[in-house]
Amino acid sequence: MATAQLETLLEGVEALRIIPEPELQAKPKTDAKPPYLLFSPPGMISWLQDTFDDVPRYLFRVFTPMSRGTTDRIWTKSMDATDGRPSSQQDIFSRNDQQVAAMINRHLRWMHGPEDNLVSWTSSLLFALVYIFYLHASTKDGSVMDDISLCVIDTTKFPKGVFLRDMDLIFAYHSFDKGLMSFEELRQKKHKLLSGSYYFGEYLSQGALKIEDRCQIVSAQRIIDEGLYDLQPDFEEFLEWGSQEKALWAEPVVAHRERFYRPRNGLPGASMEELEAAVNIAQLFGPGWRLPVAANLLALCPRPSRDSGIVLSFRGAPFTGTLSLVPEKDGKRVLMDREQTRSERSARLRRPRSLLPALCQKFGNTLASCAMSTPTCPSHGRKVSPGCVAGVNAVRVATDAGISPRPHPRSGGTTQGRH
Repeated sequence: MATAQLETLLEGVEALRIIPEPELQAKPKTDAKPPYLLFSPPGMISWLQDTFDDVPRYLFRVFTPMSRGTTDRIWTKSMDATDGRPSSQQDIFSRNDQQVAAMINRHLRWMHGPEDNLVSWTSSLLFALVYIFYLHASTKDGSVMDDISLCVIDTTKFPKGVFLRDMDLIFAYHSFDKGLMSFEELRQKKHKLLSGSYYFGEYLSQGALKIEDRCQIVSAQRIIDEGLYDLQPDFEEFLEWGSQEKALWAEPVVAHRERFYRPRNGLPGASMEELEAAVNIAQLFGPGWRLPVAANLLALCPRPSRDSGIVLSFRGAPFTGTLSLVPEKDGKRVLMDREQTRSERSARLRRPRSLLPALCQKFGNTLASCAMSTPTCPSHGRKVSPGCVAGVNAVRVATDAGISPRPHPRSGGTTQGRH
């Protein structure tokens, strides 16, 4: 009898079904935070979409704990996105024109205001490096070098429309704000005594941008420790600026560019100290980033077009290891033994100079560090905006080293430069 009752009880337990309470049921997952906010210019300013292909491949950003907005290895966020404002997820082109124009003017002039949904980048490594010393000296920031960081991103890893050049955005909105119109004139203003102008290759993103796996971040102190002053001795003098409310930055950049306007005959090759410093600093950024960083660093000064020291450095282990990269096949980078690719590299060394425009397009705008205002690109034979010519010598050296341009992953063509 007891056995029968037990069997009946067990059958009831097996048949039991637990019905969850509504509040205990798994909640549907909400949509993740959008990884970017695209610029979507409409109507009469839709021409801005044509500039999306002209964004340089590599952009730089300098930030500190005192910066408006936030940047880390996962996200870079505007002030509005950091504060969690709903407007931070709204494209500026869908907002009131007068308000947007005023916001752009405040952002570019580093003025505080009720809203700011923009984040600044630069194609000029020179400007980024000088800005480090500005932040260190400024009483509005004053961060130590360990707390100042340099971020470099690869823009080909983002969709079109994430970045927009400041001058293009200014042109679209200058009629709505007198201050912005005045700032446009300042950007194009020629220096009173020097040959250059006050353009610094600025680009903008908006809202929150996920940069994880698309960037490298290194502290200013590590860059200094690895030999920045060997590359640019005058940077060490910037430490003597001392704390000041209006620290210098624009004038040193324009002054540094002046050497690019001088005759190029008899330029000295890069010294061993410069080469070692460039390689050591570049290695801080890790594989895949070393070559563009080293090229930018060596382009801070004019170089002879065939500098054997740079050629040998670019062929060295930090850039090639024990294996050699060869052009893409079926969309993949192929690794082959150096001996197998020696003849191919020799052929590339004999490549005609007609390849230079493609290389200039690949590295040109990222080598904007010392660019002139409206120079003539020796590769293209026509005037270019700041950001092409500064690294032409380094690009030529890269050509001599057998470095070929990589197809742009979005367009299937060569990475574009702004001309």
